[in-house]
Amino acid sequence: MEPSPGFVRSATPVHPFGGDILGTSRADGPAAPPTPERPPPRGLRARLRRNPLTRYPYRVLVALTGAAVVAVGIVLLPLPGPGWLIIFAGVGIWATEFRWAAALLRWLRRQLGTWARWTAARSPFTRVLITLLLTLTRLAAVAAGYVALRGVPSWVPASVPLLD
Repeated sequence: MEPSPGFVRSATPVHPFGGDILGTSRADGPAAPPTPERPPPRGLRARLRRNPLTRYPYRVLVALTGAAVVAVGIVLLPLPGPGWLIIFAGVGIWATEFRWAAALLRWLRRQLGTWARWTAARSPFTRVLITLLLTLTRLAAVAAGYVALRGVPSWVPASVPLLD
């Protein structure tokens, strides 16, 4: 059987779009020009990443630090204050080292931008109403959590129908 026209027989396996699979030469012409070398990154983080003894402990330290900051943010969510901001900071710490966290942070920023544009397009009355509804929802969640964990407080009259 005769090979098809344009077929190039090579000792090295050839990639379908030209060049061999190893990337050292092209089957249909001269080797690709070498790419200019970039200088190695500088700084403490780059040195920690390059050293095989410190690469994984550094990543574990970043993971634990980010987890601790996210955990503090989750604890502070029901309280008035910067709970979500602290959670975003923890994801930002993770994003310095993990690609999935960087993608999550980009998604969170897009969602926050969408929410900000949506609320900015509403009237001031609607924005105040949304804020009040979100605040009441948070307070109801805190109260439900308190009742679930500690039971009904003794100062609540017996005539109020709450679960014990």
